[in-house]
Amino acid sequence: MWKGKLHHQYLATGQQGYASAAPVVYPEGIEVIDCALGTNPLGTPPAVRRFLDGLKDVPVCGYPRPEPENLKGAIASKYRSWRILPEQILVSGGSMGVLVTLSRLMLAPGTSFTGVSPQFTDAVLQALYTGASYQPLRL
Repeated sequence: MWKGKLHHQYLATGQQGYASAAPVVYPEGIEVIDCALGTNPLGTPPAVRRFLDGLKDVPVCGYPRPEPENLKGAIASKYRSWRILPEQILVSGGSMGVLVTLSRLMLAPGTSFTGVSPQFTDAVLQALYTGASYQPLRL
């Protein structure tokens, strides 16, 4: 297990969502499938719907809270030997929350960021938003 410590500035970094400044305008005649929420454009398959109907009280839509305090407390309680407090734990409600937070923590203006290209474009965009320069390693 990693024994290092994170500076307070890293632990104080809250989750932050992201969105474009203005709605994207697509040319006419372009069919767009929005994968932003990872939803199936064909709807929920019948077998999945039957399974979910049996759950009744379990919420299955939307994103979880970006800073779930109860989860942080549960992690700290479960792993007491780590001697950490809930406020020393960073969690995320999704992959984009992790990507945005890691970019804010690890990339500063002037930092060089490398990735295998082609790749997931939001990793590159988040690096550029922080002022880092992107150096692709082309396949």
